[in-house]
Amino acid sequence: MYDAVSASTASAPGCAPAPAGPSSSAAASRVVIASLPETGRPYRSLRSSAEFSRAYKTGTRRRCGAVTVVIAPGPAGPATVGFVVGKRVGSAVLRNRAKRRLREAAARCALKSDTVYVLIADRAVLTAPFAGLVSAINRCTGEESVSEERA
Repeated sequence: MYDAVSASTASAPGCAPAPAGPSSSAAASRVVIASLPETGRPYRSLRSSAEFSRAYKTGTRRRCGAVTVVIAPGPAGPATVGFVVGKRVGSAVLRNRAKRRLREAAARCALKSDTVYVLIADRAVLTAPFAGLVSAINRCTGEESVSEERA
C-alpha cells in the first residue's frame, strides 16, 4: 500500500520547463530598454558624490531666497545640475516634492554650458511661489530665464 502511494507522489515535474525568453510583448519591450528614459531636460544630472565634492571645493556659493547655488567649472558639454535636499526640509514626501520643484525650475532657467550647478534647497522651497523659485535661481546663476511658460 505504501509503495503505491509513494510512487504516485514522487517529486517529478508535471510538465516540461517553459522555453527561456520573454513571455509577452510587454516584457520583451522592457528587456530592450536598458538606459534611462529621455527626460527632455536641458541639463545633465550630477550623480556621484565625487562630482558633488569637486563642485563644493572649486565652486562659489550664492544664496537667493530659498535656494543656495554652488557654481563651479565643469566638463565640456551641457550644464550639469545636482540637487541637494536635506532632512531639515521634512519627510521623504516633502523632500521629493522639493526636488521635483527644483528640477522643473532649473529646466526653465538658462544655464551656461561647461558649468556645474548644485542647488541646495531650504524648507521655504516647498511654499515659495514657483515663479519666485525660478527667478531666485536665475538671480543666483546670473542668467536670464528661457521661458516662463514651458510647453
